[in-house]
Amino acid sequence: MVTSIAPASIAIIMFVCYVCSKSEATITKFRGHLQRHHVVGELTYPVLCTDCKGSFATVFNLIRHISSFHSAAQSLNTGVDGCGALSFDMADDGLNCDMECVADSDACINIDKDVSDMRSDVRAEGISLVAGLRTNSSIPFSVVPGIVQSFNHMSSSLVSLVQAETLNCLVSSGVDTNVIKDVKLQLDTKFKDTREPLDFLSSRYKQDSFFDNHELAVKPESVDFGTNFCSHGGVSKLVYESF
Repeated sequence: MVTSIAPASIAIIMFVCYVCSKSEATITKFRGHLQRHHVVGELTYPVLCTDCKGSFATVFNLIRHISSFHSAAQSLNTGVDGCGALSFDMADDGLNCDMECVADSDACINIDKDVSDMRSDVRAEGISLVAGLRTNSSIPFSVVPGIVQSFNHMSSSLVSLVQAETLNCLVSSGVDTNVIKDVKLQLDTKFKDTREPLDFLSSRYKQDSFFDNHELAVKPESVDFGTNFCSHGGVSKLVYESF
């Protein structure tokens, strides 16, 4: 699950997914990757740690375990961490290279990919949140859209805060005014879809439409319990009980 590569003093920790074998460079991206598997029903519970065979009821508990026992420090100090993470020196394997030789175009591609993955992570987390609320029998469906709207408002406020702090840092660093204006325009464009990341689930109708068309959705079926006589205003009538 965890592989660390250490050239000189630089450590690259790779978290490998046991479902599809894809590797992620950070624990945050690894958690989002597993969450996407969870949303499409590809994870089976309890989730197992492939290095130490520990079992966990949730992805959160697995990630907390990895953070505690599969740390970068352990892999660098021991070569093999407590749960079987691999560590090797790039120079020893003839893999040592100049980090600055990476082309700018490649760096931009990687950054764009990272941003796209982060947006997917937010969407997956939102879907998982709403699905969890809808499957909780103690929470009425009518309450869920309000929770989603609160999440959207919080996200919008955080985006505004990040933009404001970014521009303040540029101003205090003495950056040219025209550059600051250009950065502001770019931030407005980039963050447009991030202000309300769960807008596609903001109403009962949108949620029903989304989950009804989801590949893992199981539509409810009516079960007839039988008949019963119901009296109202002195008048009895036959009713059909169903659930």
